[in-house]
Amino acid sequence: MKKLSTIFIALCTSITLIAGNNYEYTVNLRNVVKDQVTVTLNCPTIAKESILFNFPATVPGTYATLNYGVYIKNVKAFDAQGNKLLIKKQGVNSYLISNAKALNKIIYTVNDSWDSGVKKNKVFEPAGTNIDVNKNYVLNNAGFFGFFEGMEKLPFTLNLATPTNMIGITSLDGVTKAAGEITYQARDYHQLIDCPIFVCTPDTAQFKVGNTLITVGVITENGTKGAQKILTEVKESIIASQQFLGELPVKNYNFLVYVKDFSKYKDVIAGKGGLFKKLKAFKNLRGQAFGALEHPTASLYFMPDFGNDEYVKQMKDVCIHEFLHIITPLNLHSQHIGNFNYMNPVMSKHLWLYEGITEYFAGIIQLKGGLTTPEKYFNKMKGKMQEANEFPTTMTFTQMSENVLVEPYKTQYPQVYERGAVLGMLLDIEIIKLTNGQKTLRDVILTLSKKYGPTKSFEETTFIAEFVAEVDPNLQLFFDDYVSGTKPLPYETSLALIGVEYAKEKKVTGIKHPATDNDIKYKYMSQQGGIYIVKSVGANDFVGLQKGDMIVEIFVDKVRANSTIKNGDEVELDIIRKNKKQTIKYKAQLGDGVMKDYLHIKETKTTIEENYFNRFTTTVHNTN
Repeated sequence: MKKLSTIFIALCTSITLIAGNNYEYTVNLRNVVKDQVTVTLNCPTIAKESILFNFPATVPGTYATLNYGVYIKNVKAFDAQGNKLLIKKQGVNSYLISNAKALNKIIYTVNDSWDSGVKKNKVFEPAGTNIDVNKNYVLNNAGFFGFFEGMEKLPFTLNLATPTNMIGITSLDGVTKAAGEITYQARDYHQLIDCPIFVCTPDTAQFKVGNTLITVGVITENGTKGAQKILTEVKESIIASQQFLGELPVKNYNFLVYVKDFSKYKDVIAGKGGLFKKLKAFKNLRGQAFGALEHPTASLYFMPDFGNDEYVKQMKDVCIHEFLHIITPLNLHSQHIGNFNYMNPVMSKHLWLYEGITEYFAGIIQLKGGLTTPEKYFNKMKGKMQEANEFPTTMTFTQMSENVLVEPYKTQYPQVYERGAVLGMLLDIEIIKLTNGQKTLRDVILTLSKKYGPTKSFEETTFIAEFVAEVDPNLQLFFDDYVSGTKPLPYETSLALIGVEYAKEKKVTGIKHPATDNDIKYKYMSQQGGIYIVKSVGANDFVGLQKGDMIVEIFVDKVRANSTIKNGDEVELDIIRKNKKQTIKYKAQLGDGVMKDYLHIKETKTTIEENYFNRFTTTVHNTN
């Protein structure tokens, strides 16, 4: 027999469980009927006359109602003699079983979520399920396996029968007795839910960073191999994460990447093709939720392939954020996550920590690890600052977090990646100031992570006070004003502490901006530090732009940073035209103008500013 860690590569023995004290599930993936599979549960001993058999309404990390019970059909319950027991559906996700003390077995069918056509509370693809007969199977286990009310902490055994040419890729431990016969073990329902499974033909790549084995497992619909390409792309980011964190808190970590084949729309994406093709592409792409979902020892990605391998490059930015969830919430979370209620979830008010700080770390790690420059880093943060300004002035971040499942708070959830990351940056600077550079946000998070770890929850209502106690009493003002309060974020005063000048608007004399100072109409987007999409071009355009061109602020800054350019000098500007980067030449025009959200790293800093800037941009591993 072979051991299953991330892949089945070493010998192990199966875990022995006391009969009657565990769930034992069996799924035959070789027998698929009408895109559905049959699931059989040998039940644990039930001590009650009646009991609810549940499927989750939601799972950690999604912050949305999903209702996995919608995809469960034909539920039947039996006693040890094979007699049917009375079972009645209760709501969307639960089944009430009578005479439960006699319950021996439950059988039901599962429909996958990806092609179900369900629109209300649609399951985000990285949290969903896929049954593609003899091609691949994606098991987000909340969509396959239920639990009895109050019995989530019992162990689970999962027996999978798979096509013999396929392997399972997961963080669960298990054994394989023969080709296509796999048995997994989970400590409890929480671990089962947090360990998605790919069943597919092998496409994997591995490397070790510190004491952690990283595995990339890939399913591509067009059959091309992608694991090694993705590993090559993300490797330096993972190494930078390890350098930032020190020893990683997990022994194994899986990147599970599903690549959807959209190569037939390659020409449309490149700006070619007629109106009919564009409308058809829009219709088919509109319902796809590309992205990722984190788990303690894995993350699952749903990525588009337009025939150009662009998804491989996109993985670099996406993967760091998901990987860093090994710190929070895996090792630092409140009881609302540690004892997650799958049926009636209570949302934590600490999304500033779970998502905001994680997104901030994902960016600062690249700066501290030498993967980007300070100029590029602050340009990216500038875009997040502009997005953060769109957050409602009457809503606190903690209010949004606690109520994120309902409107109007639900709409603001994407702000965890924008305003949340900005809060992380400002909090880091405040900690550096209050400790005179002795501590950073990283130090505080790692200290608290070691105190709690994966099995111990902090108290939801007192955590901020505990966080403050690790730094300085005056840090409470930051939380009162900007996390639990609604004061405008202090960009100018905070950034000044590290020698970075900020102004909401600043009068400047220099090279005119090819978008804001030009005779064009555009749509502004905050991604990548700012992107201007040209909607129309006027007669006085001095750059030579075309409708549809994309002007990226980072490229503009390269041109405008050259103080030696004179009026009429020829300059080169990189733009995106028809989804391809190209360089255009034009004659520079000088003039007075106003630059919005001006950010500038001072060439000459005070001693304190220099010290704080260096502390902000580099990692110091404290040994005390």
